Amino acid sequence: MYRTGWVLAGVLALAACGQDSEPAAESVSLGTIGLSEQASEQLGAYAEQAQAFVAALDDGADNAELTRQAQALLDLSAQIIPEYVEVYPGCDAHLSAALKIREQWSALDPETIERDYHQDAALPEPAPGADCYHAKDLVVHPATALALLNQPEVDRMQVRHEMAEVAAHAGAVRSGVGFNSGDGD
Repeated sequence: MYRTGWVLAGVLALAACGQDSEPAAESVSLGTIGLSEQASEQLGAYAEQAQAFVAALDDGADNAELTRQAQALLDLSAQIIPEYVEVYPGCDAHLSAALKIREQWSALDPETIERDYHQDAALPEPAPGADCYHAKDLVVHPATALALLNQPEVDRMQVRHEMAEVAAHAGAVRSGVGFNSGDGD
């Protein structure tokens, strides 16, 4: 798919999350503060890996290969989150709690992940004005894909949705789109 297609897919995926296209007034944009060059490069690699995952799924990759790729994304998110917290210290507790899913996903069903991590039921509130939403989803979507791939009957379309969406979240974090954490996917 051409880069324009990925941008369009990203916009559509973010819209599917239920987020407004305009940042809330109290939100601080990464376009103002900026992540380190290393974190920006990691986000670029993350988005490319997420796109490669979708391409592999579309090409018929088996569940073992998709699991390996989703785990690699989950591992990469654990490297990105601490740098993100340096920019947004108000996200520390929220994102640290979200990172716990890395050790727990295999014991969780997709519905529990949806409630506790996508909808934040198991996560502490971020500080007022802290922009945690997209960064959290860098962790949560690969974990959801892993949980889906771990089901007796794998819903490959749902797995694809999770990973197409996570590429959009990585792009939003990297480009400095500011959204408050909230009630999205």
